[in-house]
Amino acid sequence: MWQKASLMEACDIMHNQRDKIRQLKAVNNEFLCERNYVHEGSNASEILLRHFIAISWAWF
Repeated sequence: MWQKASLMEACDIMHNQRDKIRQLKAVNNEFLCERNYVHEGSNASEILLRHFIAISWAWF
């Protein structure tokens, strides 16, 4: 019985990690798209900070 429970736990962990990876990929794709539109004189540091915070929060 405990083997089944630990297998279910492992599956849950795997699914959670897969969801986090999808979230990170989505944030990364959005960042890459926005980065392509950054022009000189725009506030690129603010955009980078916003994405860094979004990626950091995705781990929780």
